[in-house]
Amino acid sequence: MKLVNCVLSQGRYFPKLNSSLLLLLKPSSKSLVRSSALNRTCEKRLAQLSGRNVSLYNASKQGLSESAFSGCLEKVGVDSLLGKSGSGHRLLTLTGRSEATHHHVLTSRVNRSIDLQAGLPHGQLRGFRTTPQHHVPPVFWILIKPVAKLGAILSGRSARKWWQAMPNEGRQKFWTRVRQKWYYIVLAAAGLSGAGFVYYKSHIEETPLTGRQRFIAVTHEQFMKIAQAEADGYLQTYEEKILSPKHPYYQRVQGVGDRLVASNPKMAELLGATSWKYYIIDDPSVVNAFVLPTGQVFVFTGIMDFAQNEDQLAIIIAHEMAHALLNHGIEQVSYVQLIDFLIITTMAAIWCVMPTDGISFITQWFYGKFINIMLHMPYSRMLEKEADKVGLQLAAKACYDVREATVFWARMGLNEDITEDDKIPEWLSTHPSHKKRVDFFDHLVPQAVQIREEAKCPLLPTTDPRETIKELSSLVDNHQTAKKTGQNLSRVQVRGPFAPKAS
Repeated sequence: MKLVNCVLSQGRYFPKLNSSLLLLLKPSSKSLVRSSALNRTCEKRLAQLSGRNVSLYNASKQGLSESAFSGCLEKVGVDSLLGKSGSGHRLLTLTGRSEATHHHVLTSRVNRSIDLQAGLPHGQLRGFRTTPQHHVPPVFWILIKPVAKLGAILSGRSARKWWQAMPNEGRQKFWTRVRQKWYYIVLAAAGLSGAGFVYYKSHIEETPLTGRQRFIAVTHEQFMKIAQAEADGYLQTYEEKILSPKHPYYQRVQGVGDRLVASNPKMAELLGATSWKYYIIDDPSVVNAFVLPTGQVFVFTGIMDFAQNEDQLAIIIAHEMAHALLNHGIEQVSYVQLIDFLIITTMAAIWCVMPTDGISFITQWFYGKFINIMLHMPYSRMLEKEADKVGLQLAAKACYDVREATVFWARMGLNEDITEDDKIPEWLSTHPSHKKRVDFFDHLVPQAVQIREEAKCPLLPTTDPRETIKELSSLVDNHQTAKKTGQNLSRVQVRGPFAPKAS
């Protein structure tokens, strides 16, 4: 039997049904709004296929996102169209439940009563909508973007050449026609702007866990194909450096990851059928870790050596897992597409207005840098802060010492000072500065400690690990001062994993 997502979320009619489990939303409140004409078409189609009278309702004309759906169920009764599947499975009847249990019923219990070969992928009951979304495949946009940029340059340049070659009399006639037909230009501009606004608003979704509104221009399925290709590329690149599952480093990471997953049941719900897989890359020179949307966790031995304890390692892995749970990858791809539309339009204007090709090229270069600094970088830093916050909450529910987050990032900052690495200003970076992160985590720690208490975790040690940073920071300052004044550095001791190496 098939689970029917009753509002054509993929923009196509339902296939022929031999027997089906139909989830119907029936109104129990006068505040609910009757579904759109598209839904009535869906009703008739379902009635033809199932041989039953069908009525579909939705909570709003805009449809429900997955997170909004949970809150709305308090006002909605859920029932099923009874029957038997061709394979003899018993159909599950759902009745009204409390807000706290509805979401679990829809995403887990229902899936266990469905023939998944014919239904939706396990765990993926995505938003109910009254109108279908139309997404541009990201691969298509990747291929078309260079062509579009070149087309913008050539069309703008051609318009400039045409204008420059036009005699004064022709230019006067042109402006006369513009003044006479100005309302057509205004209507065309208004129409394009309106279409763009409608497209943007129709692709606004709610971020899981945080509820932040964001623009999503690609489907989950489209993006996962790209993510899997990226994962295959990483596995091929690091094939010879991946440590065995029997290695202590692997077992250490797996232990932390499994504890985070076990303590946060919401993670399995958000990832659906995806499961976490761990890869330890043997490269001590790389202090990094990342998680792909496919659930593949890549951790370099450099960051494992840098982390002083399991709590700090958990903060790192939880942060990276948060990126995957929040679907930041899909969001970034969508945001880039949105900005590219702006860039391509402006490029055409630049090559049309600037007097020469050289000036146009330089202006375009500066414009690209401006967009990167003013739009791309701040947006990326915002996503990092969101992952920091959610990751700390995941670690808190797993009963880790959340105060170690401040210690880890303070040590990262001191490491940067003592090793004299070139510092990139925050406004030129995709990540917040180490100092900003230290301040941010200090601000979040009280809330995270409260989450630990609600999870009935053991009490935190009375000694605050953040106190060690003060002493370490003083030693680093003394080392920096001694170096600037030309003193003997051998008398200035800096302990820890970032002590200066002998030359």
